[in-house]
Amino acid sequence: MTEIRAQYTTGNSASLSDIKGRACALRFAEPGYEPPTWRDLRDLMAATGWTGSEVAQIAGVGETTNAGSRTVRKWTADPEKTPENARGIPYAAWRLLLINAGIVGK
Repeated sequence: MTEIRAQYTTGNSASLSDIKGRACALRFAEPGYEPPTWRDLRDLMAATGWTGSEVAQIAGVGETTNAGSRTVRKWTADPEKTPENARGIPYAAWRLLLINAGIVGK
């Protein structure tokens, strides 16, 4: 059986170095820090090739065998298209993803 992997794209091809240069990659207390958007998370997922299930495992949020993670789907939802489903990713979860992607150190 072939595994089907969802591809999260934003219409551009951001690299890990591009993401490292964004304000969302700064530490929370640093001047200029901005919370990551759903686009930032989708860019990170596209650059790393991570699926929603893999993001859920790294961030420590729930996932199901068949459907991936509802939480990650909410984090990657476009708030203009589905405002009732969109949620911001917590800083701690975002930081874990950046560390695992090799964008920032501990």
